Amino acid sequence: GATAMHAALQSETDLLAWADYALYRAQRLGRNRVVTQDGPPHSAESRRQPLKLFENLAALFSKASNRDRKLQDTAAAIQQWLGIDVCSLYLLEDRALTLRATAGLNPDSVGKVRMTTGEGLTGLVIETMTTVCARDAAKHPRFKYFPETGEERYGSYLGVPILFESTPLGVVVVQTKAIQDFGEEDVTVVKTISGFLGGFLRGYR
Repeated sequence: GATAMHAALQSETDLLAWADYALYRAQRLGRNRVVTQDGPPHSAESRRQPLKLFENLAALFSKASNRDRKLQDTAAAIQQWLGIDVCSLYLLEDRALTLRATAGLNPDSVGKVRMTTGEGLTGLVIETMTTVCARDAAKHPRFKYFPETGEERYGSYLGVPILFESTPLGVVVVQTKAIQDFGEEDVTVVKTISGFLGGFLRGYR
């Protein structure tokens, strides 16, 4: 997906969002192609474009608040946008994943839930450095329940690695109570958000 400078562009966020929308169009047309967006999207499908979410995240990252506050606000923004039950952000610290923000789980578990790389589905994301999607998470061979989070046994799981270049920094996790398939656009949105987070978190290392 690609775009170019245009009189209607208001910000770098617009530029990224237009290119992202062009990427969705390319995927719907069958992949293995380049699609350009030459102006603001006007079709009915543009309602799925996550421009507002990207604008919100850009505003969050530019605030003077501390890292943990930004991470918590980011988790809440993702949860609201996707309409899912849980969004959690795990950071890789001292070769272990630590829960650093959550919207939907027990807030007291932040900073206390830790897992090794390879432990559970979230550890699998870091171990393989790939997206892990489990429609029925409890039946996945790598599923592990962490009772300290206060979560119920959620149905579906999506985990996306947070990377800066090729360096793993953490995992974005979204979960639903119901068993469902995550749509391709939802996965793409979470991957794009993880890209934002990779650049943001790199400044704290």
